[in-house]
Amino acid sequence: RMQNAAQGTYFALSARRHALQMDIEPAEANAELASAFASTFLSLELCLKALPIGLLPLSHKMVHVLGHDVSSSNLLIGALYSLLALSAAAGLTRVSDLSDAAKPEDAEAPRDTSAAAAAAAADDAAAAANRTTTVAVPSRFFSRIGAVCELWARRPVVLLLAPTQAAFGVSAALLGYEVTGKLVKQAFGADAVLAGSLCSALVSAVAALLQPVSRAAAKRVGRPAVLLAALLSFAALAALVLATSDGLAAPAFVTVLPFYLLQGAGRAGYEGINKALYADTFGPTDSPAAFSNIVLANGAASAVAYFTFPSLGRHAMAYAAGTCAAVAIVGYIAAEVAIQRTPGGRGHPA
Repeated sequence: RMQNAAQGTYFALSARRHALQMDIEPAEANAELASAFASTFLSLELCLKALPIGLLPLSHKMVHVLGHDVSSSNLLIGALYSLLALSAAAGLTRVSDLSDAAKPEDAEAPRDTSAAAAAAAADDAAAAANRTTTVAVPSRFFSRIGAVCELWARRPVVLLLAPTQAAFGVSAALLGYEVTGKLVKQAFGADAVLAGSLCSALVSAVAALLQPVSRAAAKRVGRPAVLLAALLSFAALAALVLATSDGLAAPAFVTVLPFYLLQGAGRAGYEGINKALYADTFGPTDSPAAFSNIVLANGAASAVAYFTFPSLGRHAMAYAAGTCAAVAIVGYIAAEVAIQRTPGGRGHPA
């Protein structure tokens, strides 16, 4: 999660360059790249979740390693995950420094359009911010904390958007602890691990498949409607858990699906539209602190939920998740109103 500040700057700068090259509005470029990022990320996550399921037949075959018996499936999973991590680290060395790179040679000279002017201004304004994001020294840690808190005072709209990040974290905790951990285990018995793994992969699959749908819907009915629909999915999941007081009805393999479909629908908006919203609202200059706020709100809510849910009953957990979703809906509506009423509220605050 520590890379999100740098990711925010890089995403915003990439979108601005894309807007210049394609001669489109920065908001459209943000939406395109956010959807592409979400689709790639979720597809990879789906593959990683499907991997252990595919290797289940090898789980009973043991291999003696360093004095311990390890299942063949766990050994393969560990080796593949390690290879993926090393490949990702090597790939980061090939990432271009957009703050210092010259404009693409094949890009046309900036036309007299608001898209080109905004993109060029954003590139210049973000250069210093991007450089400080990529320097990893102790003093920078405290400067980043200060930037996050300073953004609260200078752009309080970020606090109105925080409940949206928290709602996703609490909803994921509710699904994992109460649905997968209890309802699925109770309904499927010995097959609970396989059922839970398949359902968990279903969340990623639904979220990935809905990326082009959500982007098309955002163009047609507006981004607020799509993100509100995602938040309503989290609220509906909490309501469904609240209504399921006696366990899953038969057949369990059918009645369990709505829980994961709702989480997948909510996550589709969270992973794609949500990033585009932050990139549009805060621009390259403020994106490191803004994206750090995403991690802060989501991580804090997830941690609180996972630590407190074991001591709460099903109804209390559902009410907590539902309340978070309701607060997120109100907060997001207030944020959109504030953004629309603020001159330069999108991307380049005055």
